[in-house]
Amino acid sequence: MFPRLRYWLDGFSKINGQFTIVTSQRFIPGRLLSDEAGDHDPKRPVRLIERWFERRGYQKLYLDNTLGPSRAWYHREENIAVFDAKPQNFLIWEDALFPVDVIPVQPAGLLLKKILAAL
Repeated sequence: MFPRLRYWLDGFSKINGQFTIVTSQRFIPGRLLSDEAGDHDPKRPVRLIERWFERRGYQKLYLDNTLGPSRAWYHREENIAVFDAKPQNFLIWEDALFPVDVIPVQPAGLLLKKILAAL
């Protein structure tokens, strides 16, 4: 799909009863989104991340005891929470964003209860 990107097949895994393919990539083109913050518009990276998540149906989470701006998002229909979504964890390449070091979770139990209360 992306000829300039080289993916490696590292193996296979079974997580929670679901078959998963494990891949890696030696190099991802682009630059850190955090490097996009110029003096003229320092909030641009955060706005780009917000639009990226909102276009995909995520809602921002406002969790208790969070220092600084929220970096967590939740997609109710898919039951996926994404944490640590900060500009340092996104690449920008040809005006497209790529999360590279965020933490996706399918919450259950107490974590899901806390997330739903934080919407």
